[in-house]
Amino acid sequence: MSVFHFEPEPNTIVARLGGRLDAYTAEATKSTLVPLVRPAGRLIVDLDGVEHIATSGIPVLMAVYRKAQEVSGEVVFVCARPHLRKLFSLTRLDNVFHVVEHADAVLSPV
Repeated sequence: MSVFHFEPEPNTIVARLGGRLDAYTAEATKSTLVPLVRPAGRLIVDLDGVEHIATSGIPVLMAVYRKAQEVSGEVVFVCARPHLRKLFSLTRLDNVFHVVEHADAVLSPV
């Protein structure tokens, strides 16, 4: 799993993930993403480069969400891939998480 992050605007971090989120990559991915959550900040997790999320990857997303809740931050998951959107729907995480198809939907226009 690769994670590339940048700050496109103040108080907003975009983390682009690539590869597979599974038992082999879950802990390292969690260790990278959770510290990116800032008090009253926004973390946009772009999952469009993710090929597969295994059941062991779901707790990583939950940990990021919980951290954001703890510090009054916000986390948005960007997901346009149909099979990943289906995963969010089947697990009903789309009712818990803020999920959008494109990062442009949550970034300020330039």
